[in-house]
Amino acid sequence: MFDPIVEPESGIDPEQEAIGTVYMSELTELEEEDVEGHPFGFTITPEPDSLPWNLRASSMAEKASWIEALRSILVILRWLSNFEKGFLINSLYSILIFYD
Repeated sequence: MFDPIVEPESGIDPEQEAIGTVYMSELTELEEEDVEGHPFGFTITPEPDSLPWNLRASSMAEKASWIEALRSILVILRWLSNFEKGFLINSLYSILIFYD
C-alpha cells in the first residue's frame, strides 16, 4: 500500500525525530567544500548573518545527491523571489529536516 507521507523507497522512518532543521530562502548560500577539508563535507549558510551548517555525507555519491538537490531548491527559491504576481509573499522558504 502506498503511504502518501513517506515513499517506500525513501527509507525514512516518519517516527524518527529530526536532529535539526535548516530554513532556506533565496539568500541561502551553498559551499561544496568542507571547512576542514573532508571530501564528503559541504556547508549551508541559511541567511547572510546566520551561522553555517557544516554537514557531511557518508559518501561522494551521497554528497553529490545532496548538492544537486540543494542547488535545485535554491534555483527555485531564487526564481520565486523575483516572480511578481499579485501579493506574493516577500520571502519564500524551503525546509530541510535532518535525521540521525
